[in-house]
Amino acid sequence: MGTYSSHGQPAATNVDVHQLNAIPSGEIILPVGLFNGQVVRDPAGGIFMLMEGKKRHYTAEVYANHGNPAYTQMSNNVLNDVVDGPAMTCKIGEGAVVLDKSNGKIYVISQGRKCHYPNMEIYTMYGKPHATSCEAHELTHFADGPSILPPGIVEGQVIRDQASGAIFRVVNGHKNAYPNGETYGAHGSPAFTNFASNIISSIADGPCILPPGLFDGQVIRDPQSGAIFKLEGGKKRHYPSMQVYQAHGSPAYTEYPSNICNSVASGANM
Repeated sequence: MGTYSSHGQPAATNVDVHQLNAIPSGEIILPVGLFNGQVVRDPAGGIFMLMEGKKRHYTAEVYANHGNPAYTQMSNNVLNDVVDGPAMTCKIGEGAVVLDKSNGKIYVISQGRKCHYPNMEIYTMYGKPHATSCEAHELTHFADGPSILPPGIVEGQVIRDQASGAIFRVVNGHKNAYPNGETYGAHGSPAFTNFASNIISSIADGPCILPPGLFDGQVIRDPQSGAIFKLEGGKKRHYPSMQVYQAHGSPAYTEYPSNICNSVASGANM
């Protein structure tokens, strides 16, 4: 009755329940002197935001994430009359670095998407920026973006491991290998930038690059040998026998010259 009393115990009119049920619910009334949007602190040091007639608690990290807003000190007898609401959550804006408490993954919010630091090597390259801990549900409305690349490497770039000589194209935050000189040449031998092996190895592997005109999921046949393959993950997977080919529904294939088929990296048999 503390809140009612703080408002001077206004006279109440008795009505039937069905009449009350017909009236849409509004916000809970706060004690006199408090208002929605106000930040308040109790004698024990707990800090709350008043929203929709409820008090929502800040953890120290979330309070800092919201910019340490100024608060008004209040007594327990006032705040005890305010209904508890859900805890305050992170304020997640463009460029924010956040940690998903459910799995320990760290992301940067970029263009409305969450972009993952794929490993500690890349996170360290960026100076280990402070990450605000968030609940998983706070991040679900952000679509997944590409993985974060080492500084100096950009999406679409062609890069070369200066130690091994391996050449890759960066696609969706992964490094996709040109498996051999034939495939690299078929794509026009694009200019590359050399990087140290530790930089290259920090980028997650993607599928191998296929010769122009081929695509993952396609079934191809070498007309010289008669071998039939399915392309998966940038590699050719051989149907080792007609029985296996037929067990997969005898899918339609496209014939390519032997030199094209041979330039595709080999994977496990179907």
